[in-house]
Amino acid sequence: MSVLRSALTDIGRFTEQINKTQRPQGYRLLGIFEEGKHNAVAVCGFREACTLAGGRHIHIDDIVTLPQSRRKGYASRLLEEVRKISAETGVTKIHLNVHVNHDRTDAHRLYFKNGFEICAYHFRCDPK
Repeated sequence: MSVLRSALTDIGRFTEQINKTQRPQGYRLLGIFEEGKHNAVAVCGFREACTLAGGRHIHIDDIVTLPQSRRKGYASRLLEEVRKISAETGVTKIHLNVHVNHDRTDAHRLYFKNGFEICAYHFRCDPK
């Protein structure tokens, strides 16, 4: 996960954040492990959410593959598993946010290839 979330390099802090904050909100993690490796080479973190605008949906918070394990279809497999979970629970939409930086074009391509479409702008600001 630290490839995507560079502030999460300490496994203890990562585990604590997942268990104390994320998991109580319904956050779940899926992982793909290559034979002979102890750590996941690709992970997807998601939760079920419900908003007035979006209704009941699955929101993917995190999806990342280690650089040396990319282009093996792992992210697409994770997205397919989220689709299965969505279907099993009766959720009809899956949402995710992705940055628009030029270095994210591979991610954009992945999401388009897997049936995602751009449907909104996401705005943010500092509260100061």
